[in-house]
Amino acid sequence: RNKKMATSSSIPITLKAEGGERLAPLRVTLPPSWLSKPCGKLLSTWRKKHGGPPRALVAGDGTPIPEDWPIEGVVELYGAVLWVRDREAEDFMGEADDAYRLGEYDEAVAAYSKILESKAKTSLARRAALSNRAAAYAMVGDDVLAAKDCDAALAEEGGGWEKNADVRRDKIRLRAARCRLRLGDVARAEELYAAVLRDGAAARGDCSDEAAALSSEAARGEETARDCGRNLRAARRELEKGLFDSQGGDRARCRAAFLFASKARDTAPKATEAAALAFRSLCALRDWPKAFEFFENSRDLIHPKLRSRPGALDRQVAGAVLKAVGYHDLTRVDALLSDWQSAFPASRDWIDERTRAWADLRDLKHRADEAFGQRHFSAAAEAYRAAAALDPDFPALAANLAAALKETGHDAAAARACLDAINAQPLYPKVRLRRARCLAASGNDESAADEYANYLADCDYAGVKPDPNAKAELDALRQRSQQRHQHTFAFTDDEERSFFERYRDYARRFAANNRRRRHHRSGGEANDNKDTPGAPSSSESSQASAYAILGVAPSTSPPDLKRRYRDLVLKYHPDKSTDPNAEDKFREIHEAYHSLVG
Repeated sequence: RNKKMATSSSIPITLKAEGGERLAPLRVTLPPSWLSKPCGKLLSTWRKKHGGPPRALVAGDGTPIPEDWPIEGVVELYGAVLWVRDREAEDFMGEADDAYRLGEYDEAVAAYSKILESKAKTSLARRAALSNRAAAYAMVGDDVLAAKDCDAALAEEGGGWEKNADVRRDKIRLRAARCRLRLGDVARAEELYAAVLRDGAAARGDCSDEAAALSSEAARGEETARDCGRNLRAARRELEKGLFDSQGGDRARCRAAFLFASKARDTAPKATEAAALAFRSLCALRDWPKAFEFFENSRDLIHPKLRSRPGALDRQVAGAVLKAVGYHDLTRVDALLSDWQSAFPASRDWIDERTRAWADLRDLKHRADEAFGQRHFSAAAEAYRAAAALDPDFPALAANLAAALKETGHDAAAARACLDAINAQPLYPKVRLRRARCLAASGNDESAADEYANYLADCDYAGVKPDPNAKAELDALRQRSQQRHQHTFAFTDDEERSFFERYRDYARRFAANNRRRRHHRSGGEANDNKDTPGAPSSSESSQASAYAILGVAPSTSPPDLKRRYRDLVLKYHPDKSTDPNAEDKFREIHEAYHSLVG
């Protein structure tokens, strides 16, 4: 192309007015001698033709062109159609661009807004100002306004999309797609990314590195948007199934819903739907402390989801918000309901009902707390029990009821109240420890040891430092339980050796006599069983009888069977037992065991 321009006799260039004046385009034919001249010669030609205020030259994509640039290079870069802008508007744009480059994004937004209000009167100027202001909005985190400016820039009609216009348009589309994706508008983001891939600069044959980079970003962005959409759909599906598959809720599905929503939030941190799904999943998991913390950090994202239709509340989301806030601090519920009264007039009856219910609950809890503080534990237990009847899901009420019952000495009832609190909030380490101590005090050592282990596991999961005495209490409990389960009869080494020697001799004699007795009886009994259709065989009936004698199930493993046999032998040995029928029982136990093991 340079070779063609060098040999051409003349170069046609068109200058268009970018300002508000209705000025006809100026078409000039430049001789070859002007190719090396600065662009200021073109502005001089324009001023001779139209006059007016000082002017500045800009490219079709809004890029300012310095007056000292050679005309040949400008035509090569931006084409033969250039724009003439009011120099005052160009100065405003320069100030705004300088503010943006210095990181003063608020000042840049104000400057671009001033240009749009007074100076940008054509599509070219408006498109450049809107695109730049969108970039400034994105840098200050206002993705909503940034996306609106990008859409307005793409919708501007008129000239200005000449040479390099595809690259410029791709940049605006990608900026709009990023903003839409962060806001959770996955469908619109996918549409914009697909538009860059379908008819962007690279798709139209632009082989430049910039066009290739924009196309690659669009491909990655489209896949990211699709992943975000899949995560949102999976979170909705798992939450619905987790809430309605069973009466108490499916915790595994609710946990999966929270994980999917969290992944979607990683891509779309300002998505209201992803925030609402994550919050409702935490409430379904009954992890009220985390639900309250999430609500406090994402209040602006959850509030739009409170509206089901104009003037009406979404009662599912509103109920979850009330529980998350109320279970943390009952005094904040009134202010929340008062705000909803004015914001959602169509749901006023429901809000009034909730206001009365929470007021009754608050009064009962206050009365119970006062009684507990005055050490009137019986009265406190009654008040906590009445409050828990109003809201069984309130974990603190059941936990406080357990504390009051323990103070009155009702350890078993306190353990049951702790279990109610744990059902209302599964991750409740303090109540786990209280339940373990109540079970230990009531003599249920095995269940107490399990609760101590659960308490330590909950502390580790929640990142909470466990009670320093809990580990020592668990060790003492296990030691006491081990001592309780030791065998009643204790033998010295010589006694045990003598016992098993006599037992071996006795077992041999008994087995020999038993084989002779079975040999005489086996023929007739076997024939009788064979002649009776459907009757159990002698081996099956003898095995059932053997299991019954040993007191074990047929599914008992050989090691457990041997352990049970040894315990019974030690218990009914004629030399040790005081039972008058010990010898007969000893013989039956021996015969039953050897009939099973062969």
